[in-house]
Amino acid sequence: MSKLLANQIANYGDNAPIEIKEGLDIPAGKPLQVAGSSGSSGQVLSTTGSALAWVTPFDGDYNSLSNRPTIPAAQIQSDWNAATGLGSILNKPVVPPLPSVTTASASGGGALAYNAGNGTFTFTPPDLSGYLTSYTETDPVFAASDAAAVTAAKISNWDTAFGWGNHASAGYLTSYTETQTLDNVLALGATTTRDITTTGKVYFSNNFATTGDLPSATTYHGMFAHVHAEGHGYFAHGGVWLQLLDEGSSLGELGNVDLTTNAPTTGQVLKYDGTNWIPGPDNAGAGGSGIALTDLSVNTASAGTAALSYNNLNGVFTFTPPDLSSYLTSETDPVFTASAAAGIQSSNIANWDTAYGWGNHASAGYLTSETSHADVVVDGDFTSSGLLKRGGTPGTYSVVADNSNNWNTSYGWGNHASAGYLTSYTVTASDLNGISVNALSDVNTSGASVNDVLKWNGTAWTAQADATGGGGGGASVTISDTAPAATAGDLWWESDTGRLKIYYQDTDSTQWVDCNPPLTQDRIASSSAPSSATDTGTPGDIRYDSSYVYICISNNTWKRAALATW
Repeated sequence: MSKLLANQIANYGDNAPIEIKEGLDIPAGKPLQVAGSSGSSGQVLSTTGSALAWVTPFDGDYNSLSNRPTIPAAQIQSDWNAATGLGSILNKPVVPPLPSVTTASASGGGALAYNAGNGTFTFTPPDLSGYLTSYTETDPVFAASDAAAVTAAKISNWDTAFGWGNHASAGYLTSYTETQTLDNVLALGATTTRDITTTGKVYFSNNFATTGDLPSATTYHGMFAHVHAEGHGYFAHGGVWLQLLDEGSSLGELGNVDLTTNAPTTGQVLKYDGTNWIPGPDNAGAGGSGIALTDLSVNTASAGTAALSYNNLNGVFTFTPPDLSSYLTSETDPVFTASAAAGIQSSNIANWDTAYGWGNHASAGYLTSETSHADVVVDGDFTSSGLLKRGGTPGTYSVVADNSNNWNTSYGWGNHASAGYLTSYTVTASDLNGISVNALSDVNTSGASVNDVLKWNGTAWTAQADATGGGGGGASVTISDTAPAATAGDLWWESDTGRLKIYYQDTDSTQWVDCNPPLTQDRIASSSAPSSATDTGTPGDIRYDSSYVYICISNNTWKRAALATW
């Protein structure tokens, strides 16, 4: 910027302060002087209340502070390893018990939540208030029917009998006698309770599709079977089928290893919980720190008796939701459905209770209409919208404007009944200490990033990316061949000449003033020739090579001249 332009800006508006709207760019190597001083390395600009001055900021050293408090020496030395005496309880942090369980109010279907930040489990029991816990069928039509004699036990027996097979045409076998030998047992597939002895080999295929197809382990104690779906062998012992381990078995298939309750994760080890080996965190590291908050987890079991349990070996909380399958949730009896009572809803009952609370009108009846009454305000007393005001004479009313929102707003300012209102105030520099730009009502810095600027969007100042690319701000520039309409402070890049101008105005004149490049600027752009006579360039640029000098006369037109020999 030329000295002329700097003086013009300083005198703009009769020596008024300069308003920098889009930032201030100080070139490298140019000092910023305040009160005749450029300051020293590390100093910052600070206000004295009436001017700016270079000051040395706090260096972060506690000893540099003034008015430091006096801290008394410890009366008793702390000993974190002390086992007896006061030293065993002094100066030790209070570690809250981990984890903890909080029970919330019943809501919805129940839930268990875990806060890994503080180790708190919050158990919300299910809301069972809407379920029917017991029901007795007393309808006389149902009681008189044959279906009333049907019990759950009888239904179970019928289902069991049907599972034996359909004997509708063949009937039932009531007796059978067979003299069994080894040959007919093997040939006919019959059964026998006798011992079978042979000196030869016995070939048999105990191949069952799934474990559900295996016969009773109690009846066939000691039997071996192959379950094809799993590829494992089983043998009957103690009334149950026990899986035999083979090369296809996994660690979790061992009888005293339980990996189903809580699946293992990377880095866990097997720990014995008194009954089984289960996955748990490896606490054998430095210090044996025990279970961390991140080791805790929640497992939801199948519905049953509502409960919440905790395994202190693997940090697993197990929530058992209540079994609601036995609750009656709807009425399907056809006699009840056909009655008028089937249409009664909870909302109807609530309305009846509300109406009954108004009073018993069985004999007096209800007031259905009223046009005017000295002791009663009726709709006819309202001649327009607003608030109804009672006059000095009983029975006289008038409508006034509803200013209740204004009253609420005023009351929100505080109770000024005794203190009154502040009618004037002068803001001082100390009033602004500690005030953040975020506290201003018309400023929104949500989502602001480094180098963002505040930009007016018509409603508020919002944080937006610096359109100039950062590094000192700048102005939005009009780029054109001809001068645009402008106000003081506007910028214009005259594309034909490659010059930046600022619109200057004082008390008696306005004009565009060149601010970049300077009028005396060296226009030699490079020491390489343009690629062609229509190469892109800025008018006035000069390039050269060993034979010619090239001058740009327009944006894409170059002329060359031969170099003379000295």
